[in-house]
Amino acid sequence: MAQRRKILQVVLNLETGGLESGIVNIARLIDQRRFELHVVCLRGRGELLDRIDQTTTRVFHSPRATGSIAAQIAETRRLCRRHRYDVVHTHGYATQLIGLVAARLAAVPYVINSEHGTLYDETARQRFLQRWMFPALDGHYAVSEALRQKIGRSFGVDAGVIEVVFNGVDTERFTCDQRDGERLRHDLGLTRADFVIGSVGRLVWEKDYPTLLRGFAAFAPTRIPPPVLLLAGEGPERAALHALASELGIAERVRFLGRRDDIPTILNALDVFALTSVSEGLPNTLLEAMSCERAVVASDIAPVLELVEDGITGTLFPAGDSEQLAKALLQFVDNGACSTKIGAAARRAVVDRFSARRMVDHYQAVYARLIGRAA
Repeated sequence: MAQRRKILQVVLNLETGGLESGIVNIARLIDQRRFELHVVCLRGRGELLDRIDQTTTRVFHSPRATGSIAAQIAETRRLCRRHRYDVVHTHGYATQLIGLVAARLAAVPYVINSEHGTLYDETARQRFLQRWMFPALDGHYAVSEALRQKIGRSFGVDAGVIEVVFNGVDTERFTCDQRDGERLRHDLGLTRADFVIGSVGRLVWEKDYPTLLRGFAAFAPTRIPPPVLLLAGEGPERAALHALASELGIAERVRFLGRRDDIPTILNALDVFALTSVSEGLPNTLLEAMSCERAVVASDIAPVLELVEDGITGTLFPAGDSEQLAKALLQFVDNGACSTKIGAAARRAVVDRFSARRMVDHYQAVYARLIGRAA
């Protein structure tokens, strides 16, 4: 039997997020016959740790290394020397710096980095460090074509050396389950007759939830029965969004659900999923909603254009335009058959192009290609 090759994923933590869900999917689907996967969490574990089978994937975190970059480098170098990894795979600026330095000090053959959306390019120091790190890496990956181009512009990197690997959705976990959705509706005091619009994500400015509230307020009070808006997530904008909902006169029709771990259930309770973001790397929640056969209405930012075919797998509207958002939502309120047709097409698109299996196979091919160089 061939020797299993060792891969180390370097992340900040395993809190709920698209990047972190990707790590869970890699751990779940990687070929255990070929690869041994380890994960190091630099700043803490997080609730997604429970979704990783630690009998097959080892997860490390040293509390004594949490507060210091030097300590994190030392701890990661120690792991690299002990386990003799073939590839260290970092995810974004902070892990890239720590993982690259630690791996080189431990003579790890290959170090690669994936960018997932947030680029740290505001200070001269950040730009300098990343312009130094990019040539020192053995592979560069981005979750969307738009992000690939942005990296090239931000750091003077030839975008041609960056490979796009789309985020992947667990299409078995995120699937259409009407009964599951109806149970949540019942718990929330809603019926099958209620038209439910919703969104899932952190309550931060990038998600532009004020546009969603204003778009919803433009038509909700005049409909009989009035539709309901569900917002799942926590964040610094929560108080302001509560206040805006009251100001718009829709507070009774908007439910703030807080942080939830039953996202497939929430998505299945919706008639329409709305994404109003003005900035994204690649919106996982949008793909998850599409995988659940939900009709989606999404802002026309560049990464979304790579996922949604307007009028076929969803409906696009100009980012920040609440009036056009209201019109897009109303087409589904008034036409349930349209929702069903678009939802089915969205599911097919995710299975064909954006599944977790496809993403993991892509990364496995990357690991095998790198390791093959040293063979």
